[in-house]
Amino acid sequence: MEVERHGLIGIAFLTGGGNETLAKAIQPYPRLHGLAHHDPFGPNAPEELAFAVKELGLRGYKIIAPLLIDKLTDPKLDKLWQTCADLKIPVVIHFGPLNPPGIVSGANIDPLTLHDIAKGFPEIAFVVPHFGTGYLRELLHLMWSCENVYVDTSGSNRWARYMWPQPTLKDLFRLFYELFGAERIIFGTDSSHFPRGWVEPYFWEQYRAALEAGIPEEGIEKVFRENALQLLHL
Repeated sequence: MEVERHGLIGIAFLTGGGNETLAKAIQPYPRLHGLAHHDPFGPNAPEELAFAVKELGLRGYKIIAPLLIDKLTDPKLDKLWQTCADLKIPVVIHFGPLNPPGIVSGANIDPLTLHDIAKGFPEIAFVVPHFGTGYLRELLHLMWSCENVYVDTSGSNRWARYMWPQPTLKDLFRLFYELFGAERIIFGTDSSHFPRGWVEPYFWEQYRAALEAGIPEEGIEKVFRENALQLLHL
């Protein structure tokens, strides 16, 4: 099992073939955790989320914003956001390009879309993955304005190849650490499928980059362990 082979505290799956399918798959394994993932504009989305957390044991909510036609700021989602606040769960929202299917624009492509929501629901911890997936300036502005927004480091971060100048992982860790501290940076690998499993090289790349960026040992503990445990209430 990947957790034991790599000596991990646990793994969090952000999606997994539907809420009930994911919950059933991880139920026998106490070190595996999952987040709910369903259409936020569905007619019963708040109720689905409450069921996923209270009955299925999932620990957060994942949204892929570029796939949505309507804006996240639509008042129709107010009940959903309030449900997230009441459940005290983190909300992970992917912004920026999406490949596949090659989406580079849309109503929710920009992390600043989250600004009014994060301001309106300050009790919700919002996590933006992949360092903003190319929307670096926008994410920095958002995090400066909203203290309940966190950055996630996950994946290969190949989006950086399409920026100029191209930031390195060291640049990204240094920038977010200097501006927001280790408390708002969350490590992730984006190990999205099997049989590939947990992508150990992503961990070592990010760990080295964080050290080279000057993050001290206590900050490293927060980035690679404590912050996720706290947000997931583990």
